[in-house]
Amino acid sequence: MGAGQQQKSCLLLQVDLTAKAAHLVASINDEDASGKNRKRGLEYAKKLVSKYQISTQGNETTIDLYYAIPLPPLK
Repeated sequence: MGAGQQQKSCLLLQVDLTAKAAHLVASINDEDASGKNRKRGLEYAKKLVSKYQISTQGNETTIDLYYAIPLPPLK
């Protein structure tokens, strides 16, 4: 990043509920997702979550990390 430029990033936490599963989802949006440290961080994060999804559009990258939450049995 050059002088005077700002990096724009955003973290969104949400719960994704379906009939069969529940997930806590961390969505990370970053306009500059390059760099060795960030790739290493993703390698660690992938070991902690049930699934993940990466999408890129132009220089903007979004990473969704899904952590499974056990659902209580139905009564």
